[in-house]
Amino acid sequence: VRQTMNKINIGSKLLALVGIITVLMGLHFILIRPSFVFLPEDLKYAQTTMAEINPYLVGWIKMVFRSWGSFVFATGVYLTGISLTAFRRKEKWAWLTVAIASIVNFSVFFSVNVLLKGDFVLLIGFMLLATIVALIITYKDFFVSALKHKGQ
Repeated sequence: VRQTMNKINIGSKLLALVGIITVLMGLHFILIRPSFVFLPEDLKYAQTTMAEINPYLVGWIKMVFRSWGSFVFATGVYLTGISLTAFRRKEKWAWLTVAIASIVNFSVFFSVNVLLKGDFVLLIGFMLLATIVALIITYKDFFVSALKHKGQ
């Protein structure tokens, strides 16, 4: 039982860390990123310069960053909240929700950043890996242990 709670505790803390990083990333996209819109990596990927960019596009992208940032922020809040409550209580829906939402979310985010040669590939890769580790180390406690108790 103690080992089970240790794995759940570690998994919960890993997921909460990923959630907090996600919240901070969302705040970055809401508050900071719109002020400079394009990073050098963006212009390099698009093979263009700021002088060649339509100013209306800059305004539109600022709105997109704020909108996307709010979704990222909210995702981090959900992940942190679930990981510190229902996940710790070993509620199966919490594990399944984190597994589906986070794996899809961070896999796509990571893949796109790899393709774009983004500067945050390592951070996003860490977030994806930490989520996968948290899910793997807790899987038995959520599903196998429950099946054993039902059979007894």
